[in-house]
Amino acid sequence: MLGLGVLLLWAGIYNFGPAWTAHRGGGVHGTFTATAHKCGRCSWYGSFTPSGGGEGLGYVRMGGGAHDINAIGDAVPAIDTGAVEVFPADGGTDWIPPLAAIVVGSVLLILWCVRVLRPQGRRPRDPAPAPARP
Repeated sequence: MLGLGVLLLWAGIYNFGPAWTAHRGGGVHGTFTATAHKCGRCSWYGSFTPSGGGEGLGYVRMGGGAHDINAIGDAVPAIDTGAVEVFPADGGTDWIPPLAAIVVGSVLLILWCVRVLRPQGRRPRDPAPAPARP
């Protein structure tokens, strides 16, 4: 329980920041151009070009959300927050799974702490031997 709680908490915290930043509109705004579509998770991959110029990203995954990509070659507004993926212009919904991982991981750690730190219940005394009957 401890290991799973720590893992969920770490993964949630690691992934929540960039996704939340995009959801709030932060990061570098630009354009994502789809160059590949891979199923399994059915993700779109492509290039990201910042609006203000500068170095873009050559091959990056588009995060989940309302991105309106329908075919290879489609170009849509996107946000780069430094994560391993770029996010739709509306920020997407990729912040929800990390938040859930943070909540579940925290609950598991709290339950583990309660279980470990809770004083053990008193053991019932051995009952006194019954008096012998004459």
